[in-house]
Amino acid sequence: AFAEDDVDYSYHNYNPEDPAFYEGNPNFAYPGMAAETQLFRQIVGPDRELFLWEFNAAAKGFDAFFPGIGPHGTDLLSSFDAAVTVSDKVMTVMNGGVSGVCLWCLHDMLYLNSHTNGAMGAGLFRFKWQGWYPRPYYHYYALLCRSFRPGCIVRRIEGSIPGITALAATMRNRRTVALLNGGARATQVSVNAPWSDSIRRLRVHPSMIPAEGDLPAAAEEKLTPAAQNRVTVDLEPGELTVMVE
Repeated sequence: AFAEDDVDYSYHNYNPEDPAFYEGNPNFAYPGMAAETQLFRQIVGPDRELFLWEFNAAAKGFDAFFPGIGPHGTDLLSSFDAAVTVSDKVMTVMNGGVSGVCLWCLHDMLYLNSHTNGAMGAGLFRFKWQGWYPRPYYHYYALLCRSFRPGCIVRRIEGSIPGITALAATMRNRRTVALLNGGARATQVSVNAPWSDSIRRLRVHPSMIPAEGDLPAAAEEKLTPAAQNRVTVDLEPGELTVMVE
């Protein structure tokens, strides 16, 4: 139990009918998420798992009826920007103390089983008349799922670079570090850690993603730490790189 006066619920007091509801908050990200996670931890204890359930970057088009469909029928999640936004949200909430995330949803569907009622456009995979081909954010999300497995322990990364989101974890004493370049320019990033001699770099960026194809588009290369256990990588605009021991 906790005293109601001790908790700030200001970001819960919302009215979706208010035109100002979406202003500055188009994808339901909000300040205080980490504090909210800590509050839940106080309630359920440190050993309970906390999941972000049914999230994406465009649950509902603001000027349209169907989820994932924006003004004039725009497919909100088929852009490369959406791939970066979804990846940034996953990495941010994991750094905030959430145990895991469940992306909504696997593939497009028809509402009320009818073309006339509309197709939901928020799936990792597009509908069958588009060949079931995945949207760009599928390739990013698949790389994060591949690299951060159940049982890993998220570790804090000190230092920051504008436009770069970072997530680190250890599992069986092996390090995993993900770097996301959300900016429009190439950026060089160095990570100092007690790396082993064997590091794999897995990466995906917009120019790698095929127009048609359902296998995750992730390139792989080997890295060798420099002096003082430093690994330096160049990130293309919109690139997600994961370094795994």
